[in-house]
Amino acid sequence: MKSVLGTEISIGGRRWSQKLNDGIETERIVYTIAQRYDLPDIIARLLVSRHVSLEEVDGFLNPKLRDIMPDPSSLIDMDVAVDRLVKAISGNELIGLFADYDVDGATSSALLKMYLDALNIRTELYIPDRIKDGYGPNKQGLEYLKNKGANLILTLDCGILAFDVLDDFYVQGGEVIVV
Repeated sequence: MKSVLGTEISIGGRRWSQKLNDGIETERIVYTIAQRYDLPDIIARLLVSRHVSLEEVDGFLNPKLRDIMPDPSSLIDMDVAVDRLVKAISGNELIGLFADYDVDGATSSALLKMYLDALNIRTELYIPDRIKDGYGPNKQGLEYLKNKGANLILTLDCGILAFDVLDDFYVQGGEVIVV
C-alpha cells in the first residue's frame, strides 16, 4: 500500500487506497504531468485518476471562459436576436429594458444600461413595483416603454414564461428579446 501525503489511514481509522492503476503507462503520464506543469505528484495523480489527458491538463488547470462556454450562435434564435439588436442600434431606435426588481434584475439592468449609455445607445429602463406589478413582464410596464417610444424591449432576468403578456405586446407591433 502506497501512502497518500505520507498517510495510510484516515482520521476515522479507515485505510486509504488509491483507485489509480499504478501501471508503467500511468506512472509515465503522472510523471510527465508533474514535470511539465511543476505539480506535486499527488495533484498529477488526481488529474490522471480523473481521466484528464496530457492534452487537457492546461485547459483543466487554466480554464478560459471561451473554451467552456458554447458558441452563442448555437442558442435558439441567438442570431435573430443579435440581428434585431444591431438593426435597432443602427437605426437609433429607443431600446426598452424591462428588468426584474430582485438583485439579478437590478444588476443586469444596471450593467446593460450603463454599457449602452456609454455607447450613446438610447435606452429606457422599467423596473416593476414588486407590490403593484408583481413578478415578470406585465402589460403596464410594456405599455410604459412603448409609450416612451421603445418598439424593441429586452427583458432582463424575467420573461421566459410570460407568453401571454409578450404575445399581446407582439400583436400590437412590439418586439421582445428575452435575455
